[in-house]
Amino acid sequence: MDELDPTEMSDGEEELISVTTVKSTQRGAKTPILEVTVEPVPVKPPKRPKEQPRDVLFRVRMGRVNETLRYALRSLSNVPHGEVFIVGYKPPWVSDEVTLLPDRAKTTIKWRAGLEQFALGCDQLRGRNLILIDDDMFIVNPVDSIEVMHAGPLVQIAKRKVGAYGRTFQNTVAYLKEQGIDDPLSYERHVPLPVDATHAADILLAVMKWGKTTQPRSVYGNMAHIEGVQIRDAKRKPGEPMPADFLSVDPGTWSRGWNDVIRKLFPKRSKYEVK
Repeated sequence: MDELDPTEMSDGEEELISVTTVKSTQRGAKTPILEVTVEPVPVKPPKRPKEQPRDVLFRVRMGRVNETLRYALRSLSNVPHGEVFIVGYKPPWVSDEVTLLPDRAKTTIKWRAGLEQFALGCDQLRGRNLILIDDDMFIVNPVDSIEVMHAGPLVQIAKRKVGAYGRTFQNTVAYLKEQGIDDPLSYERHVPLPVDATHAADILLAVMKWGKTTQPRSVYGNMAHIEGVQIRDAKRKPGEPMPADFLSVDPGTWSRGWNDVIRKLFPKRSKYEVK
């Protein structure tokens, strides 16, 4: 008698099954009749390996006195993370727990320098998953990880920007259109940004060769198709309400209210400060 193949009873489903076979003899029958009961057993999906915490890359402006950087470093206690790197300038009070990357940026013009630092920092950290953060951004509440956040349609935002800063947005729209992206998103939201360093380096080194200054976060975000969720900008003026998880302040407004708020949130020295 042919044996029953239990896998043929599952209709192609990839699940474990339990087969019970009972032999019985029908009255008057010469051969046994098989009664088969098939009970599907749900298969638990394999556990995904836990993602390793991302390393952190700070873009830091020049200046020995940088209190926003001090508290931005302290705020890393609110997110799991690996090594911490700085591209730009490392103040003398920052400890050896933070690695300074050689800054090969060829300009000191603010927005162009930001693009070059982002590109060259990622180029030196190829193979790593990073959290890109500036020295005026704070993680004000505990989070398990940094999600991708954006500002909405870039074309509409670029139309509202003026002056030299506005041109960087308009250049970004033009560059992305040349790459076949007609409806890009803006990632200029003053919050940390998760990036793949290798992918980011390739994308941003290419846009540097294009010549015009662009917004590197938005170039990377759209070229890498990272999508994300739309949020309100995390940058706040004195007197405005505190955002839920992330806060950014201008250095000029630090001493007009936000300094006291942030100092109360992070009163303890971190390992990233020289004792």
